[in-house]
Amino acid sequence: MKKLILISLLVLIIISNSCKEGITEPFEPEAGRRDYEWTVDTLENASFSVSSMWGVSENDLWIGGYMGAYPGEELQHFDGHKFERNNQYIPNIFTIWGLNENKIYAGSEFGIIYQYNGTSWKEELSLPIVPHTDNVFNWIDGTEKYDIFVSGNLLEYRSIKPENLHTHGFIYQYNGLGWERIFLDDELSYFMKIIRYENRLYIRNARYKKNGSYNSFISEYKDGKIFEVLSDTTNRYDCNINLINNELLVNKENEIYLLKNGVLKQFINLDNYGINFNETRFMGDIWGKNRNDLFFQMGGGIMHYNGSDMQYIYKFSNRFTMPYEGLIFKDIIVFIIQDSINLKVYLLRGKLKE
Repeated sequence: MKKLILISLLVLIIISNSCKEGITEPFEPEAGRRDYEWTVDTLENASFSVSSMWGVSENDLWIGGYMGAYPGEELQHFDGHKFERNNQYIPNIFTIWGLNENKIYAGSEFGIIYQYNGTSWKEELSLPIVPHTDNVFNWIDGTEKYDIFVSGNLLEYRSIKPENLHTHGFIYQYNGLGWERIFLDDELSYFMKIIRYENRLYIRNARYKKNGSYNSFISEYKDGKIFEVLSDTTNRYDCNINLINNELLVNKENEIYLLKNGVLKQFINLDNYGINFNETRFMGDIWGKNRNDLFFQMGGGIMHYNGSDMQYIYKFSNRFTMPYEGLIFKDIIVFIIQDSINLKVYLLRGKLKE
């Protein structure tokens, strides 16, 4: 009997030690590098406002914008050496996103979604024109060809007075067969960014008050309803969402959180890194390779977080110049920059030193 008890104890010890050896701590990425060599490519005679950029490589980029003065400049292609304006008239592009180089979507106002098939752009969705209204598609995101979502807004122009301009956020879904509106907000709202994450839909949106001011929200769409995740009701701060390497970062101004399984966990606060916010402001967008290799959209520059500190990785000549979109490739990062003082648009490409 004693031998049996002793053998049982030995088996329990072995199993316990084996389980401990099998437990692994969450992977912590290495600190991101900052030794980039920079190249600037300027768009000549650019008169449009930048809205978006998407591509499969630094040599195959599509750039979108709005309110341009020249035909074709609001949707341009960059092949690594030169920019080429689109030879089709496609105005006021607010979002570009794709699955690959032969299946790219662009959303505009006038209720139109375009698709690029590798050769040309064609209208894939064109909503009926209704007097005194407009439909604007602001953001496209998805995970596969049967799971694509677009956020945007229905604008109602009751008069030329701003207080009589009513907007209602909406969501459209492409299910592989066609586009369908799955949500239209009853309240006065403005839907900006939408992100598909963990089989959930998160939306950056604003909700308007009767006096014309608004509150900033991050919400989840579920079962035909909108649920609050994070908000600012002081009308002082903006909220935003950014997907980095399958981790969702949510921020309220300088406070940045990780969102996992619907739960917020504090990540970093930019106020703790000695940034002089009298000279700049965090504008809300973040790009990166992982949580320890992040690039922050700042007024007047791009800051980098490497897991321990924040430093400028690139500074511009004035605080009204900033990146409007960023793309991260293996050893190369690309930003589309707008200089609102000198009225310039250019690509900033950084390559890690070998």
